[in-house]
Amino acid sequence: TYPSMLITPAQPAAEGGAVRVEQSTVEWRHGRVVVTVTGSAEDTSGGEMLFGIRQQGSGLEYWLPSSTTNRAGGTFSGTAEIDVRTAALGSSPLGDGVWTVSVGVHTGAVGRHARADLPPRPMTAGVVDGILVAPTTVGAAFALDIGATRSGVVPKLSPADVELVESASGTLM
Repeated sequence: TYPSMLITPAQPAAEGGAVRVEQSTVEWRHGRVVVTVTGSAEDTSGGEMLFGIRQQGSGLEYWLPSSTTNRAGGTFSGTAEIDVRTAALGSSPLGDGVWTVSVGVHTGAVGRHARADLPPRPMTAGVVDGILVAPTTVGAAFALDIGATRSGVVPKLSPADVELVESASGTLM
């Protein structure tokens, strides 16, 4: 019922297996960021597929409610909804900062796990109950910038995106 951080040493692929994200989508739905992933895991012994969101500055991580639609023969697919208002333990908003999203397969009595970050995906920025949410990347991973601390909410514009209109009241871009 409180935030915590578990630091475990990296496990070689033979022990923990590798997770590969083969397809992923990210979209807004009813004020939530919906992540859908299809992938595969080297460890075919079963286990549970979980989504996580981790803050880059502190290492704080929360597991996300998700639904797994398939988990057989090393392949998996599932969906998670990120509600930035309640993603921190189900009742608190995520703190300001950059949060990466990952998917993992968790097996064994000791909670052995392997995970992979979601690859960068296009998504528009949004405002949810006054909380700015801007998509960004950290290395080669998709991330959400809560509070737009590092990323802008206005996307970059190309000359083709801009139209100038002159009128008696001024210039509108």
